[in-house]
Amino acid sequence: MADRRAPAVLRSFNYAFEGVIHVLRTQRNMRIHFAIAAAVLVLAFIYDVTRLELIALMISIAFVLIAEMVNTAVEATIDLSTPSFDPLAKIAKDIAAGAVLIAAANAVAVGYLVLADRLARPSTRLVNSLGDSVCRPAYRERIREHFASREAELCGDCKERNHNARELIYENTPHGARFNFLNCIATVEKLTLAHL
Repeated sequence: MADRRAPAVLRSFNYAFEGVIHVLRTQRNMRIHFAIAAAVLVLAFIYDVTRLELIALMISIAFVLIAEMVNTAVEATIDLSTPSFDPLAKIAKDIAAGAVLIAAANAVAVGYLVLADRLARPSTRLVNSLGDSVCRPAYRERIREHFASREAELCGDCKERNHNARELIYENTPHGARFNFLNCIATVEKLTLAHL
């Protein structure tokens, strides 16, 4: 009995893959949806979206692709059953197409909510990441100079705490703040007082 089921299950998967391939070959809109979905997923991995955001994107993408496939199946079934024009057939096709439109609009909204902020400032993010690797040693030196100028005022026991606070501040300062040392001084002072 198990031997008979295995080929039946494999045939079911084959039929399913044939359906997906057929829709991709024959339906221009499905190819467009598929290309946009691939681009969105690439952007999601480039911009390192959270797991929940990725889940939302994948559900929206799947919803659009499924709606497009159901629309294609409805159209093929109607064309097979009514070779001549029928107002009811037109209504059924329009409803199926409307379902695709709603799914696509939902996917656009989800994509906008997840990626808009990340795409709005790609150059800033790139400059910050590049600048961090280039300016990191210089920034660390400026932090050291600032704390060295203050160490003369500290007692011997406080100097070790000052050094530890300095390293902690450097490691926890946001990337963007590393370009503006003066703006970072306030953070330095607060964290110094907190760790001394």
